[in-house]
Parts: sequence; C-alpha cells; structure tokens
Amino acid sequence: EDAIRAAGQLLVDDGDVEEEYIDSMLAREEVVSTHMGNFIAIPHGTDEGKDKVKATGISVIQVPFGVDFAPDEPEEKMA
Repeated sequence: EDAIRAAGQLLVDDGDVEEEYIDSMLAREEVVSTHMGNFIAIPHGTDEGKDKVKATGISVIQVPFGVDFAPDEPEEKMA
C-alpha cells in the first residue's frame, strides 16, 4: 500500500491527478494485482477513478527491498 500511495502522490504533486485518485489505485489493486513479474508493477486506478485524472502522467519509484504484491502466492511475491 505504501508503494502505491508514494507513486500516486507523485502524480498528485505533478498535477496529473486529484488526491482521490490514489484511493482508486488502491481499489484497483484489491480487484487484481498490478504486478507484472520481473520485479515490475504498474499500479493504476479503476474506471470509476477516471474523473480524478487531470492529465496524462507516469510516476516511477524504486523500492530497494521490493514490494510484496501477493503474500499468499510465493511465485508472485515481489515487485
């Protein structure tokens, strides 16, 4: 959750999304993981969160020790 909040806050700080979009990103992660494999995840909001987007933007963060995106699935453990 902290990594998604950090990535979302960068978008807020840049003026790309409203603060509420971060909640949409977290809600999306509850539906299905955005973990792509090979230590990469692409968190993004739900369709319902689209109205909180002001401009196209991307944020990139690096978490040195990884993020546990699937605690119950050993093969999908870290991004």
